[in-house]
Amino acid sequence: MMVDRRVMDIGDLKALLASSDVLTFKGSSREETYAWIERTLRSYKYRSRPRLEKGVLRRYMLKMTGISNSQLTRLITQFRRSGHVLVRPYQRHSFPTKYTREDQLLLAELDNNNERLSGKATIAIFKREYKLFGRSEYQRFNEYLNFHRPCGFATETVDEKGKIKKQYNDYLTPFEKLQTLTKPEQFLKEGVTMESLKEVEQQRSDTESAKLMQEKKIVLFRSFSKPGIFT
Repeated sequence: MMVDRRVMDIGDLKALLASSDVLTFKGSSREETYAWIERTLRSYKYRSRPRLEKGVLRRYMLKMTGISNSQLTRLITQFRRSGHVLVRPYQRHSFPTKYTREDQLLLAELDNNNERLSGKATIAIFKREYKLFGRSEYQRFNEYLNFHRPCGFATETVDEKGKIKKQYNDYLTPFEKLQTLTKPEQFLKEGVTMESLKEVEQQRSDTESAKLMQEKKIVLFRSFSKPGIFT
């Protein structure tokens, strides 16, 4: 338990730090350690101290608590802003769930039946299943492919020998490519508008969508793979 409540002058602290038998106080919890740091900062009036004296106090707190220099810096910053040093509750950051269990099973079925195709080949099958064969259950994946995964669009040139060369300088999502066409609305199904498609596109960023797709894929593969393959 951290019970050191002494308030020494800077000279005493320097002598203490120079001694080879400096005592350390280890808190039984982060709350106790942070409370001791707050009490020390307040008792020594840290904010009004000259720079050199602040350095001595920092060394004293580092020595007594055993925490890292960067961690102490964060705690002192917190004290300057709020007058307190508190343990912040952990907040898990997560993306909203978009893909269902049925979507996961579809991905597993496709991957197993096609013997682990490459990512590009898998995407091509997604598109064919939805567009060519009308399987609406692939629509969610189709949203990711159409709105958040850029594709290479070739520019064809003909050389002096008549040979066609393709250069892939433009990388756009299919929806971005659609918007470059003249009157793109003519290619939409009845009831679908460009504005409604933009709303779908802006629901989440490309990185969020890709991360979500990969997270769901890993979770799914873990459910039926041998231990240790997906860690």
